[in-house]
Amino acid sequence: MERSRDITLRNLLRKVYLAGGYDELKEGQTEQQRIRKSRVPIANFAAALRMGTAGEGSGQVLEDEEVECLLANQIYKGLMKGYISREHNMVVMNKKGAFPGTGV
Repeated sequence: MERSRDITLRNLLRKVYLAGGYDELKEGQTEQQRIRKSRVPIANFAAALRMGTAGEGSGQVLEDEEVECLLANQIYKGLMKGYISREHNMVVMNKKGAFPGTGV
């Protein structure tokens, strides 16, 4: 049960990462060489998590610290590759293999 919860959360966070788009093309770079944005604001992850819990009707509010904790646990368990920059309120993802086992 716990493993399926972790995988479901990882998939939601992965979709937020994918929705972030790509960095601008640099000179001499082709479309196939384009790189995904590696910095994602924590607020984007928080918005997705709040949308996911909005339909429960429990009235619970998801605090920013809880979102950071969920992200930190995903990184610790190896489901995400990157680190949390609290100074900038960003998650800095690995440019290649940000979500191991998913092809992203």
